[in-house]
Amino acid sequence: MSKSSLGLQQMLLRTHPCNFTVTFYPGKEIPVANALLCPYLPEEDTAMQKEIESYVNSVMMLLPISNSRVKKLKQETTTYTQMN
Repeated sequence: MSKSSLGLQQMLLRTHPCNFTVTFYPGKEIPVANALLCPYLPEEDTAMQKEIESYVNSVMMLLPISNSRVKKLKQETTTYTQMN
C-alpha cells in the first residue's frame, strides 16, 4: 500500500471496516479517478489539493463512523506514513 497515492491510502483506511461490491468502470467514465489514483501532488498545486481535500471531507461526512474512530485512523495513518 505504500506505493499508492496518499489520497488512495487515506480512502482505504477510512473504508476498511465497510463491505463493498467493486465494479470496474473505465477511468474516462469516473470524474474523480485521476484525483484518487494519480501520484501525490506537490504542495505547490494548491487548487488541486483543495479540491481533493474537499472531496475527501465530503466522503468523510457521509461515512457511518464515529469521531473517535476517525481520530484513531488519522493517528494510525500518520504513524504509518512516518514509518515508510
